[in-house]
Amino acid sequence: MAYHRAWVSCLAAVLSMAASEITFAQAPITPTDAETCLAANRRLSLGAPLLRIAGRLKTSDPIRIVAIGSSSTVGLWVMSPAATYPEVMRRGLSELWPTARIEIINSGRIGDTIAAP
Repeated sequence: MAYHRAWVSCLAAVLSMAASEITFAQAPITPTDAETCLAANRRLSLGAPLLRIAGRLKTSDPIRIVAIGSSSTVGLWVMSPAATYPEVMRRGLSELWPTARIEIINSGRIGDTIAAP
C-alpha cells in the first residue's frame, strides 16, 4: 500500500508541474506526500504544460480524470474503495488544491491487458 501511495503522490506531482502556472495552497507545517514528491522531483515533466488544467484550477471549473487499467486500478485486492489508487490520487490532488473540484473516474477492468510488442 505504501508503494501505491508513493506512486500516486509522484503522479500528482507530475500533474502539478505540468500545470505549473498554478500556485499551491499555503503549505501545512508537515508537507504532504505529494508535496514532498514534488519538491524532490522538480525536473519531472510530461513534456508540455497542461494549460487547460491550469485554467480550470484557476477558475474552480471541475477537472475530470479517467483512470484506466486492470485489476490494480479497479482495486481487486484492496480492502475498501478508498484504498484504490484512483481514490488515493484524488485525495492527494485535493490536498494540493483544496478548492479544486477534482473527479476521478475509475474505469479499470479486471483482466484488461495490452499485448507486449
